[in-house]
Amino acid sequence: MKEKESFSEFGKKGARKFWKMFYKDPILRARIIKSRKASVGTKWIKEVSKKGVEAKKKKRELEENNLKERINKKMQNEYYKKLLARLCGFLMGDGCVTMRREKQNNIVHYDLAFYPDNKEVANIFIKSFNELYEKEPALKDKGKFFTIRVSSKVAYQHLSSMANFKSMTWKVPTFITKSNKTKIEFIRAFFDCEAYVGKKNIQVQSVNCSGLNKIKKMLKQFMILSKIYAYQRKNKNWNTNYILVISRKENIKRYAQLIGFNHLSKQEKLMGLPACQNGKWGGLENRCPQGRLGSNPSAGALEKLVSLQISRFDSWSGRFILLHFSKT
Repeated sequence: MKEKESFSEFGKKGARKFWKMFYKDPILRARIIKSRKASVGTKWIKEVSKKGVEAKKKKRELEENNLKERINKKMQNEYYKKLLARLCGFLMGDGCVTMRREKQNNIVHYDLAFYPDNKEVANIFIKSFNELYEKEPALKDKGKFFTIRVSSKVAYQHLSSMANFKSMTWKVPTFITKSNKTKIEFIRAFFDCEAYVGKKNIQVQSVNCSGLNKIKKMLKQFMILSKIYAYQRKNKNWNTNYILVISRKENIKRYAQLIGFNHLSKQEKLMGLPACQNGKWGGLENRCPQGRLGSNPSAGALEKLVSLQISRFDSWSGRFILLHFSKT
């Protein structure tokens, strides 16, 4: 033990003496730095580390390419198209899709974020993203709302190739407009984020007028009529707000039957509106979201819907619901 202690003591003294000489003598310092640069060991370490970085890069690129191929195969399936439409609705409503580059080391980050105020909506986003892009986002409870974040280069490139997600200029992706199922998923997800259910109507507010007009046209295809109003706020530097309003009992009833909400509190408010109660239009059964249709509506209530077939997958109960309205 004594030999070890003395050896350690002398070693510390020698190290201190060396570093004092190293910092005091610039010639010695220059020689040591030069010899380290020229040493075979240092070159070998650099080469090995460089090869390791290149190997990791190749492995990551291979994994990304394989994931892209799997996503392309998924896009041939109607179910995954609905998942993608749902994600687009969420991100255009209360999310963002960004790319940022660090100045110091030039590293690029591909980030997606979503800020729902409802736990069920948060869980639906996480499940949908994980199924499509095979990566689970991180969820944090902030009290009044939730934050969901995930970094994925493949997801960023895939989503950015189809649409712009900026609040002022977002546009409904083309693939969504080609199917009634994807239209319903997109509208429901967007309304989960942006809609307000009042006492007599449903309102959606946005600074993007062209985006709201597109949603208005999509609603009209389901015979759900709406109007858009412009609201200029007091501060002139603020953007003009545009409010899409669904009023009249027949329009609210059709929205409840064909689309509805994943957002539980909004769904409850919707089912509490006069249009969804027993009366002229027939009652709607107050079931959980995406499975709330109740008894078949009369042909007179939906006389303008002629042979409209809409298939919907009930992600809550696992049932497949097929609506068929026809004029008698």
